Amino acid sequence: MPYAVGPPLDSAFAVVNDTDLAVGPISAPVAVASNISRNVDNGTYEYKVTYTTDTGKTLPGSASTSIQIVNNVAAGQIYLSNIPISSDSGVSGRNLYRFGKSAYKCLGSILPY
Repeated sequence: MPYAVGPPLDSAFAVVNDTDLAVGPISAPVAVASNISRNVDNGTYEYKVTYTTDTGKTLPGSASTSIQIVNNVAAGQIYLSNIPISSDSGVSGRNLYRFGKSAYKCLGSILPY
């Protein structure tokens, strides 16, 4: 099933941790640079995921490995795979965050879950 990326729900890790979830640690997504141009600016990037529920979101999972883009004209796109999912029925979605320059920012929500 294809995923739709919705608008960002927040811009930081202001967490409402849902303690009723049995999600365990959230694994890191896999990030890989490609040879397609100009999708992201030059810089170093990492990605994290939080799970969302009806009442908030979980703490963020582990960060992906750092990806450095040094010439975005030649190689400025980053592909993500192995974005974690939860088997807990209370989880309704995931937020994807990217660290670049100085802080993590929410890129969007991955729906449906």
